[in-house]
Amino acid sequence: MAVWVVDHTAPSEDFNSVLDKLEHMSGESLSELPKVDIMSNFLFIFTSGTTGLCKAARLGHFKAIMSMAFFEMCGASSDDIIYITLPLYHMSASLLGIGGCIQLGATCVLKKKFSASQFWKDCVQHNVTVVQYIGELCRYLVNHPVLSMPFEVLKYDPQSNEPVRADSGRCIRANIGEAGILVAPLTAINQFLGYAGNKVQSEKKLLRDVFKAGDVYFNTGDLLLQDHRDFLYFHDRIGDTFRWKGENVSTTEVSEVVGLLEFIKEASVYGVTVPGQCCDT
Repeated sequence: MAVWVVDHTAPSEDFNSVLDKLEHMSGESLSELPKVDIMSNFLFIFTSGTTGLCKAARLGHFKAIMSMAFFEMCGASSDDIIYITLPLYHMSASLLGIGGCIQLGATCVLKKKFSASQFWKDCVQHNVTVVQYIGELCRYLVNHPVLSMPFEVLKYDPQSNEPVRADSGRCIRANIGEAGILVAPLTAINQFLGYAGNKVQSEKKLLRDVFKAGDVYFNTGDLLLQDHRDFLYFHDRIGDTFRWKGENVSTTEVSEVVGLLEFIKEASVYGVTVPGQCCDT
């Protein structure tokens, strides 16, 4: 198989460049080129044979060129990363998909086989911006069960750093865009065995009767806010700690170390915003 690139030079010896060769062609050699009929056969697509035996449907060059313009008509550009999971024996994936990527000069992420469980992971991994689909593909994605850990974001009192409870004694979920305490229900999968030899501190990490009598939730101590698209954002750390580079730092321990200096009588450590950083210190 010979692979040609529309350029003056080829990226490696495995490719052939075409523009440099066209520039050196004489008028006589140009006249010897075969005449191209835009309505001539480009490829054959075989039918499924629902009305008899499988038949070879003719597809002309004009149809192929028009198909390759599909992505551009939809607003895609060469900056897009296009994810194709459909079978290439279908015109949607071959001409509209692969052909469309070639016409745009866009990046194509080609999946060997569609996977509902891997679909969004691939999109995130490859920074996909455009997805080609047929109706059934969307149904598979919508019907696929969520793979996620249960959690809740509760309203909290910034003075006591405790969840706000209604008159019924139950906790209240934080509103969209409102910072709240991230808690998770204790289950057989999500366990909290407590701190070794310290039942008092272990109990302080648990919230009981959160939404109904007898339920138990683990208090992470993190304040998060959830937007209208259900994305979660870290907001702050409650208590005498601050978050730095993914780690919780005790203000008490820092102040004790600073207090070891002879010229410091008392030290108070607290978190402040650091411009350009995703965490506070």
